[in-house]
Amino acid sequence: MRRRSRRRRGVAILEAAVTLPIFLTLVLVTIDVGMFVFRQHVVFDAARSAARIAIVHGSESFQPWSFTEPGGKTVDLNSNDPIALALKPTLVVPDANAKVTLVWLDRDIADPVHQHVNDPGRRVGVIVKMSDYRPLITAFIFGDVHWQLSSTSIMTIAH
Repeated sequence: MRRRSRRRRGVAILEAAVTLPIFLTLVLVTIDVGMFVFRQHVVFDAARSAARIAIVHGSESFQPWSFTEPGGKTVDLNSNDPIALALKPTLVVPDANAKVTLVWLDRDIADPVHQHVNDPGRRVGVIVKMSDYRPLITAFIFGDVHWQLSSTSIMTIAH
């Protein structure tokens, strides 16, 4: 049986002390990035779902959505607006500060009085913005960072 050298004693503990913080940092950053990608996917899906809901509420539907604001209509998802009530179930991660803006893209600038912006064949744009995403774990490493999550979807009104 060989005897260990006195110079090699404690090397494993020293190696673990050096590599463990790096490994844990990589694992925690991976978790934060995964949470960010998931929340961004939720915003993408909410914009697509909101556009899908908007295109079936055209002028020929049983419950048409009509608004004439030139910049579109911004809806807070916590309100009792019919648009907010229709869109709320599409968000997997409900956000208290989520806002949805619907814009009729094919506005007739020459005839502002007789706007048929939600007729079939016209386009609707939906912009979903959620409050700033703040990473839970990497904030300790990189400081107070945050990202605005938003997505846009454009579809043609069906009916």
